[in-house]
Amino acid sequence: AHGNTNLRYQQLLGWRQVQLPICVSIGRQGKWFRWAIEQVSSPRPSERTITKELDRGGAPELPSGLRRFWRETSPVSQSGPLTIGPLLVSPPENPFALTILPLPEQLLKLDGLRAADKTPWEEVEKRTNELLAKYTAPADKGRIHWQAAHVYGQSDIRGHGADVIRHAQEALKYERDPVQRGWLYMYLGDATGLVQKRDEATRWYLKGYFELIAFNLPDAAPELPTVGKFRGVISNPAEGEADNNQIVFEVLQAAEVKARQEAELVRDLVSRRNIYIGQIQNLYGRQYVEGSDSTATLKKLAAEILRDEAIVTRLIQAVWPDSIPKT
Repeated sequence: AHGNTNLRYQQLLGWRQVQLPICVSIGRQGKWFRWAIEQVSSPRPSERTITKELDRGGAPELPSGLRRFWRETSPVSQSGPLTIGPLLVSPPENPFALTILPLPEQLLKLDGLRAADKTPWEEVEKRTNELLAKYTAPADKGRIHWQAAHVYGQSDIRGHGADVIRHAQEALKYERDPVQRGWLYMYLGDATGLVQKRDEATRWYLKGYFELIAFNLPDAAPELPTVGKFRGVISNPAEGEADNNQIVFEVLQAAEVKARQEAELVRDLVSRRNIYIGQIQNLYGRQYVEGSDSTATLKKLAAEILRDEAIVTRLIQAVWPDSIPKT
């Protein structure tokens, strides 16, 4: 597959024609991508110097021109960045490689410290503080605190609940990805619940539930659509039609990829919502008892945070399916 992708750079990168080789670096941490596109003086690594940075960015989704690179190179088996010559139409054999950019690489190293109760806690905090001092952009700070909360939460949330809460609360100030925020609300609820603060834990789960309302999630997670069903449909092109057929294939495949990414997001969010409901059930019991203190408390907290009677009713029915008699 690497040897016959048959794509021009305009299709690959979405960039104008350039007259120097291009160095493309892509990295991923969780669901967040980072990339850099640079002009270089030579395709040879030993002779290469950067002459101009064309683009650098980060987002939950790669720009369309870079998605094929990621699909072709993941999982990564090479090292060093991809370099494209100025007149290249078909890439050479095994041209693809991945260079992980600095922050994602450091976050992976931080995550690699997880070792249950053998985790080197002082090193976790030291590296976290070093990263926070170096990367000061709000999005970066959110991702760093998220990673620290994840390390503490997955290693020993019982023994380090305060650290989980501290980093998760900081991460919520900056993190905007709904899936990542869902992890934070779960960690906050779980860590708070471990110190017998049921109402406070419930508030965190309800806040996470509240943020999912706008997504209008289905009751059950959708199946993932397939990608590649158009492969081979466009074949044996007429003379001069190869480029057009390739573009049509890419458009159709891009639609498949987009549909799958959307389904993956919905599945992640449905899973998070179900976790909130399950944790609330664990805190209040799975049987509805009319007039009990626990029932009244949950209804009060739900009304305070969800602020809509219909949404509160939907939550109560999810927690206690027998709470409202069927008619």
